[in-house]
Amino acid sequence: MDETPRPETPDDRSIGDILRASIEEIPEGFVVYDPDDRLVICNTAYKKIYALSAEAMVPGTRFEDILRYGLRRNQYPEAGSTPQAREKWLADRLGIHRAADRRVIQQVGPSRWLQIRERKLPSGHIVGIRSDISELRRLEAQNRWRGDIIDRSAHEMFIVDAKTGERPSTGQFIGRYLGYYVSMIPMLLGLLWVGFDKRKQGWHDKLAGTVVVRKGGSGPASS
Repeated sequence: MDETPRPETPDDRSIGDILRASIEEIPEGFVVYDPDDRLVICNTAYKKIYALSAEAMVPGTRFEDILRYGLRRNQYPEAGSTPQAREKWLADRLGIHRAADRRVIQQVGPSRWLQIRERKLPSGHIVGIRSDISELRRLEAQNRWRGDIIDRSAHEMFIVDAKTGERPSTGQFIGRYLGYYVSMIPMLLGLLWVGFDKRKQGWHDKLAGTVVVRKGGSGPASS
């Protein structure tokens, strides 16, 4: 059997050019490392994501060396600032990279976050995709903040009997609930009344004889 390598043909070069052009058009960061964990190819988007490490992204460079180059330039905020913390981060990152069997969230800037997806091919090559999820993280943080505000508000304000300051009776709670419908009928006037009333009572509170106060008795709150 003749095992002489087949010379590269114009068609082969054309296919290679098409593949490289296609990879370059991918909006996410795309990278391939060989079985020895050396860089084969990456697109411009990948280099822009890791701008502080881009100079080290030369074909043939080991993944570990690219990481160390980035660490020296503070590319990875989550790696910490001490040599011990950075070595631990590096070891963990290399282990995850070489396993190539999970998705990872990585911080690469004060407010920039990536989702990393890596897969190992039968040939031993590792293919990676880097997706910018910064906006998603911002929205998640915003939703958590809103949830915290709601939780704090729920704990800091409560309903009491307007005369005694004690817990309202069951009848008062029922009356207050039904009073909401009365407050809403005339163009929500009964709810808007809270803004004009000295004790911040809406019509539903006045009907039930209740008032909403802040925790610690610091004064009435909007009901």
